[in-house]
Amino acid sequence: MVGLNTILDDLWGQYVVAQQSATTSSVETGGATGSSLASDIMSSNVQNIINSYFSMLSQPEGYNPITVLMTLGTHLITLVTTIWEAAIGITLALAVPAGICDSTSPAGVVFKTALGWTKSIVMFVTAAFLIPGAILAFYIPIYPFAVFTFSIIGWIAMVIEGMAAAPLVCLGMTHPEGHDFLGKAEQALMLFLS
Repeated sequence: MVGLNTILDDLWGQYVVAQQSATTSSVETGGATGSSLASDIMSSNVQNIINSYFSMLSQPEGYNPITVLMTLGTHLITLVTTIWEAAIGITLALAVPAGICDSTSPAGVVFKTALGWTKSIVMFVTAAFLIPGAILAFYIPIYPFAVFTFSIIGWIAMVIEGMAAAPLVCLGMTHPEGHDFLGKAEQALMLFLS
């Protein structure tokens, strides 16, 4: 028995290593010194997403699709949070001069209007990434567990129903020609046998 446990542990370890190596990607980040903040954010996060997708394609027989989809969802959520952090920083950097200019000149109104338009566009784009990211990162890994759990619950409910119905079917079998109260038990017997 000890030999079987050792073999199973070794096989499980090999499986885990194979799954981890299939889903990890070598991400090279870093940008040019003159690049903007938005291009740095987008290039590193989009590169993570693209690398995880191509690492999945490079080893088609040795990957776990749920792990790959969960990783893609995690990258999308990371992209959204990075965009939100950058938007908050840029908004604060522009809001302070807009507040100062609002008291001395009408330029503050222009800043506030531009920030309002930009905020709505950024929220639309990040929502487009956040919804699939949350589905991939949280719902997809839980789906097999939910299907299995509700299947077991359904099976247990059917067994309990069968245990409650079996005595009634047997009671109905005692009167093959039918009974005023019990009726005919032929259909119930067929259902019980199935």
